[in-house]
Amino acid sequence: MIDIINLLSTSRMRKNAALYKGIICLLILCIVQLSFLSCKVKIVKLDERIQKNESVGSITEFNVAEYVDKPWDTQILPYFIEEAVDLNVLLQAAESDPLGATKKYAHTQTEENTNYNFVVKGTGKILSVNDATKGSINIDLCPYDNKTDVLVLIGPVISATLNSIRDAYDNLTYSMFINQIEWGSVGNRIKEIIKETVINDIDRKTLPGKRISFYGAFTLIKPDDFSEIIITPIKLEIEEND
Repeated sequence: MIDIINLLSTSRMRKNAALYKGIICLLILCIVQLSFLSCKVKIVKLDERIQKNESVGSITEFNVAEYVDKPWDTQILPYFIEEAVDLNVLLQAAESDPLGATKKYAHTQTEENTNYNFVVKGTGKILSVNDATKGSINIDLCPYDNKTDVLVLIGPVISATLNSIRDAYDNLTYSMFINQIEWGSVGNRIKEIIKETVINDIDRKTLPGKRISFYGAFTLIKPDDFSEIIITPIKLEIEEND
């Protein structure tokens, strides 16, 4: 009798073992399938990254001249001449309502930055020349009172952070470019052209007392703070004294 019971127990154990093995195999199969699906998802994501990297790789083919040199005379320069607001008009408006003046006259790329860029023109007298590290001249706007109203950059150094011309030009936006490198290249090329065509031939020693007319742009960080205006010129004329 005991042998029969032992035999039945052994038989059940074998059946249970077979069942357990089947369950374990099924679990392993499920894990393998899930792993395979996971791998497929990862492969898709990797493909997307490769495609993006291929796009980023095109930075080596980026031609900054297409965005700056080529349209400079026909589009960029005319834009600043046509869009320029007279500095006296702007400063008078800012004196009574700085936020209102900014809202009316600023060119702001709201998606890319919170700076406020102004396209301006003005006529004045050069009071003095700042040292080369600042690279600017002090301008007394008409009507004259022998006080500095604005600064105009004349180099030889234009700070890498000053991109007023680029940022004030509405036909160039950060969204047009792949990354910050290209966007920065556009700003650097604009400053190079300004150095080459606008400020390189200026004789700093003879400037004080001369009259100056200019077109350019400046940037404010705070929309209600017009206390220091530093203009990057895109066109200027310096006249001899009477």
